[in-house]
Amino acid sequence: FGELGRQLGAGCDVRVAWGPGEEAQRDRIVEVGAGAIQALPPTDLPTLGAWLAHASLLVTTDSGPKHLAVAMGTATLTLFGSTDPRGWQPPGTRHRWLTAPVDCHPCNRTVCVTPGHPCLDELSASRVASEAQAMLDGGGGRG
Repeated sequence: FGELGRQLGAGCDVRVAWGPGEEAQRDRIVEVGAGAIQALPPTDLPTLGAWLAHASLLVTTDSGPKHLAVAMGTATLTLFGSTDPRGWQPPGTRHRWLTAPVDCHPCNRTVCVTPGHPCLDELSASRVASEAQAMLDGGGGRG
C-alpha cells in the first residue's frame, strides 16, 4: 500500500486508515509512501464513515472499511486474496476488484499453503495504481 500511495500521490490526496494494533503497518506504509501518504488520526466507525463519504475512491482488501465505503456511496477497488470476488463484490462499475492470476485462486483458505501468498504478492502496485487512476479519471470513481 505504501508503494501504491507513492505512485498515486502526485495527483491525489492519499490517506491510510488504520486500527488499534496497526500502528507499525501504518508507519511503514507512510514511510514507503515517501511523503505522498498521510495517516488518518485514530478514529471510530462513524468518523471513518464520514471520511469515506468524502473520499473519491477506497483501495482496500475485502474488509469492514470496504463495505462501509460501499454503504457511504464511495467507489471501491478491492484487492482479493484467497476468496472469490464474485461472491463479495457489489455490482456496477463503481466497484471493481483485482487479484493475481494464479492457478490456486480462489482457494478460500484463511491460511495460505503456497509460500509467498501469490494471489496478493503477485498483484503489483503499478497494476493497482493503473486501475485506481482509471477509476479516478472517470472510469468508475466519483468523477
